[in-house]
Amino acid sequence: MSSVARHRSSRGRRKALQRKARDEKKKYLKEIEGLQVTLEENSRVISVLEPENSKLCLAVTKLEEKLSVSSATVSTLRKQISSLRKTIYALEKQVERLKSSLATSRMELKKLSVWDPTKKGIYKASARKLFHDLERAGCRNHDLAVKLCAAAFGIRVKRVMSMRTGGRCVREGGIYGLMQLGCEIKNVPSFGEGSDGTTVRGVTQESRLITVSVPSYEPGVDDTDQSTWNCDAFC
Repeated sequence: MSSVARHRSSRGRRKALQRKARDEKKKYLKEIEGLQVTLEENSRVISVLEPENSKLCLAVTKLEEKLSVSSATVSTLRKQISSLRKTIYALEKQVERLKSSLATSRMELKKLSVWDPTKKGIYKASARKLFHDLERAGCRNHDLAVKLCAAAFGIRVKRVMSMRTGGRCVREGGIYGLMQLGCEIKNVPSFGEGSDGTTVRGVTQESRLITVSVPSYEPGVDDTDQSTWNCDAFC
């Protein structure tokens, strides 16, 4: 191939490359123009959305603060609920104990509302003392007095001591008193005794007086300690 032909061939290739470069440049220019348009539109959208984004960020910040406060409140409420549950459990147990105590108190009240002066058919010492006290107070109709007092106090009496049994209680009390006096005279180191006499319409009347130290018989006092004894007189 001659130099002229080679020159023509290279010039043709150069023109072809130039045409191709121009076409590619136009193509890329169009793409750049399109991208610039898209960029401008996105810039406008961004400029519009930026205030909204700021508002949303501020709202998110406020919501996060509220969420933090709510979490602390929930934690406090959970502690209060736990404490209240423990309190309720303790109160329920207390109510159960009170129910049991109430049932026991009712049973005791039922027992106390009925007075039985006897035990296994024998009058108790408290019933004997009551008759003794009523007799000393000058109450002759003691069974009626006991019934009236029991009715006033809301107590039912199962049995009232008869006059015959009451007289025996009085005699027993006198015998027990003499026995106690003999025991006290026996234990005391010394005592004083005096006597006097006169006549009333020809009938001789004599009396004797004994002065002796006796225990106080108070609860919690040592009766063996003679320093706690008191001086008393007996006729």
